[in-house]
Amino acid sequence: MRAEPLFRTHREQISAYCATHGLSYAKLKKCGITGLNQKNIFQYWNRNPDSTKTGLMDNRPAPIVLIVERTEDGLRFTETEHTHEFISE
Repeated sequence: MRAEPLFRTHREQISAYCATHGLSYAKLKKCGITGLNQKNIFQYWNRNPDSTKTGLMDNRPAPIVLIVERTEDGLRFTETEHTHEFISE
């Protein structure tokens, strides 16, 4: 059986975290995601070739905007220096 990513199995918790912390869940859903059932790393990349903030499209690593990890106590959210720049409301 294939493991489901956290962003699918804990959609309500992640959405609630975003709402509580002034983040856009809609913007987060458009981010690239690395990881599966224990940790999801959300990375911003802009699909607009005219933008100066393109991430993957200009050979720079896409900035990490949020890390969500499963722990024994529930989900742990880690914001980065890029979180509010790219996914704030």
